[in-house]
Amino acid sequence: MTAPPPQEKFNPLNFTIVSQSDRSYNFQQNFTLLPIPRIQQLEDIRKLEPIVLNSPEKHLSSIDFAVKGLWDGIDDLSADIRLAWDNAYFHLLVQVRDDIMNNTARGYVLWSGDSIQFAFNTRNNAAANLLRGISGLDADDYLFTAGIGNQGPELFCHFAARDNLAEMGDRSLGKTNISRDEKTKTTEYFISLPWAKLAPLSPEKGQVFRFNCLIMDSDVKGQSSPYWMQITPGIAGALEPARYLDFVLE
Repeated sequence: MTAPPPQEKFNPLNFTIVSQSDRSYNFQQNFTLLPIPRIQQLEDIRKLEPIVLNSPEKHLSSIDFAVKGLWDGIDDLSADIRLAWDNAYFHLLVQVRDDIMNNTARGYVLWSGDSIQFAFNTRNNAAANLLRGISGLDADDYLFTAGIGNQGPELFCHFAARDNLAEMGDRSLGKTNISRDEKTKTTEYFISLPWAKLAPLSPEKGQVFRFNCLIMDSDVKGQSSPYWMQITPGIAGALEPARYLDFVLE
């Protein structure tokens, strides 16, 4: 039996802005928290309702790739993303439908072929940083790429928080299982990251952070991925963690 879809939580946030002339402006903004359930058994993650990436209008890096026929439907590229956690690990399960599997890269450029990228803004401070004129990833953020490259399955850390700077360039983080099924034309990425590798993020109920994930697609050998599907913009093209969605550990 499939678990019911996660219910978004709408939380009102009140702002007061004071101008240089001491005039006050009050307004309220609702923001959404997407729940990440805690699981008892690893395989329980497969019962969770996924975040589905299949819309050219919402998820494709540019609608032009659909208009011009480079992306021609969900069998060309689409994905189901499931997130879960327990006391030891943050779990990410991504099941990708992709008609052609192609990646001849490794390490820092693993992203240039079929792969996934995912990022964390662990302190959920990206929007506040932006108001102070600070953009991009900062000292509490992470960026990873996972894929089957020319040396087999790999998880690569591009950017790590101050607590784990030694992770940058590491290819042996956590538990990484990536498999390809040519019969069904699907690729599965099952990644479990120890919480120590995501510090200062910790396994505490109610913990709020920003997260994003995308799926690269390259159908021609030697070609860098021309397009991708994404939860939101903010990884490929430009690192903008303020555009990531807010998630909460349930």
